Amino acid sequence: MGVPVIIWGCGLRGKTFFETIDPSDVVAFIDEKKYGNEPDYCGKKIISFEDYLEDYIKYPVIISATYYDKEIISKLEAYDETLWFNLSDEPSEVFVYGDKSFMSRLPMPPQKEGRYLVFGATWYACYYYNYLKDNGYNNVFLYCNDSSKGQKIHHKLDIDVIFDFDSKSFDEVFIASKDQSDNLTPSASKITNIFEISYLIDDFYNPELEKLKNICEGEKCIIVATGPSLKKEDLERLKGIKSFGVNRVYKMETSWRPDYYVCVDKELFNDDIALNNNSKMKFFPDGFNRENKAKGEVYTFHHVAITTVGDGVPFSKDISKRIFGGSTVVYTCIQIAIYMGFNRIALVGVDFNYSKSKNNHFYAEKVVDDKDHHMDVAYEAFVSAQKYAKENGIRIVNASSKSKLDVFDKVEIEKVLSL
Repeated sequence: MGVPVIIWGCGLRGKTFFETIDPSDVVAFIDEKKYGNEPDYCGKKIISFEDYLEDYIKYPVIISATYYDKEIISKLEAYDETLWFNLSDEPSEVFVYGDKSFMSRLPMPPQKEGRYLVFGATWYACYYYNYLKDNGYNNVFLYCNDSSKGQKIHHKLDIDVIFDFDSKSFDEVFIASKDQSDNLTPSASKITNIFEISYLIDDFYNPELEKLKNICEGEKCIIVATGPSLKKEDLERLKGIKSFGVNRVYKMETSWRPDYYVCVDKELFNDDIALNNNSKMKFFPDGFNRENKAKGEVYTFHHVAITTVGDGVPFSKDISKRIFGGSTVVYTCIQIAIYMGFNRIALVGVDFNYSKSKNNHFYAEKVVDDKDHHMDVAYEAFVSAQKYAKENGIRIVNASSKSKLDVFDKVEIEKVLSL
């Protein structure tokens, strides 16, 4: 038995999460924009928030609309009875891949008679609790440090929740949350981190990426983003320097073209130019490119999305195993570039200044961009990149003509040539 839920958001993340879990566990979708215009999504009824409050409030809500999650949380928290989980707090594998198979290969303790604790107040923790119970483990408990949320989990999902514990009294503790506790000490009991799925399952490792290790050792490169300050003249000036381009950079009318193309935005995977541009190499998350539509020398990597601030954004030393997202594809590029051996990196078109407008890119946008781009997470990611770079003798500069990003030294575009 899984966890019956309502998914808030008829978008790509909601659909992928739906494909990851048992479809019978999804009761309905909430989507204010599609409600009244479309009857269902993924074969499930689309309801309004008012419908939820009136008829479905006994079910927990999974917030999949990452760009609007703060607004949604505010709505839900206005009602004491609501229980919600934010996909941004879950392992990225549950909303990126749409693959049920790895969920059935999570580790289980060897002795069913033991006493076990699942640590965390996430949907994933509740799922794993039920996973153990369904497989014959009877003495299982879930720890929640939020008494209000814990009470709701207990009453709505029939889960044995505890609010204080001595880890010595458990045979094994399973961490199913980003947040850990000082109470968890290695000597107290066996502790297994099941939140870091990419460390548990080898399927995500891509040995093909290993051949790229240090192939550009000691060289410099530019990473070109799509901020409104990006100018064709700047790119023409930087021809001859190895370069990374991202997302819709191909909309720039110039003879310059990036050597390496990187995209982590699933919305672009119906964009033929993103898949089949003439870059020497293309890099896509493995979960987004399952059908191998892209042509040319294509590399897929395991993308671990980080969409909430916390103890910093990890930096990948080995992209064949995983690359950490940080709410910006530029951070992905930096990890790839450093793995390839580049030791001087210049950022161009990284304005770091999103607004609710049609002017967040160098090209014209059709609709107002009112999304929350989680700039706090992106800033933490750039801080992590700078820390790693300094510790390893690598220089990263910001050559964007207009930028609010203050993590890296700012230089004029002309200085990149002599970097």
